[in-house]
Amino acid sequence: MARTTLKCSPTTSIQQEARLVLMSKRDGGGAHAATLVFLLRSLVNTRAPLKRVRAEGPVYEMQQFEVVVTNPFMQDCEFSIQLLHEPAEPLPVKEPEESNKKGPKRKAAPPAAELSSQAAALKAKMFPAAFALDRSRLRLKQNGSEKVRVSFLPFWIGTHYCTLLLRDKDAGSFAYELVGEAGLPAPCLEAKGVVPLESAHHTFDLFIPWLNPPLEAAKRTFLERHPGAKDRDQ
Repeated sequence: MARTTLKCSPTTSIQQEARLVLMSKRDGGGAHAATLVFLLRSLVNTRAPLKRVRAEGPVYEMQQFEVVVTNPFMQDCEFSIQLLHEPAEPLPVKEPEESNKKGPKRKAAPPAAELSSQAAALKAKMFPAAFALDRSRLRLKQNGSEKVRVSFLPFWIGTHYCTLLLRDKDAGSFAYELVGEAGLPAPCLEAKGVVPLESAHHTFDLFIPWLNPPLEAAKRTFLERHPGAKDRDQ
């Protein structure tokens, strides 16, 4: 058995085929060995993000930033941009902690990553997606770059993922990943309590409005300024 090294340098993400032919060479008067033919196929992982861009801000407030998109292919391309509101690659699953305590065995709880994905899916049905772009197509020359404006308006606290999938009919596709961290919203009310110095404890009334003013303002911002409200495909 012998080993040989083959190098694959893809210039497109579209599957390519080649044949490796190994032919025997006559050496002396012996018989020829059989010719070996191998069919080679390339397989490019287009979902592995070439770039990961992070954003952060309070929930209910819209952030806008620019992402520089570079053409990785050796030809001019016209890309269609598809937004997938999910991580570019599966998130790592945390192993459940083992308990050393003795006692009756209990049914293992679902992994944290599974619960998190279920909660995110439920919230995605209730609220619009946080990320959106100002365009759906992009034309780039070979090795060319251009800025794309991204809007980030989160409606719930936590981590938001979005995969930018850029596809050209001749060259193939590649992906960027957007990761947004939404923190606590800005305070909508200020409550002051006057407490006597000698008193050990004191109670006062706190007014809680029926409506959530920051949420209502975020809804108006989404309808008026967010690209996702105008382009439902995003």
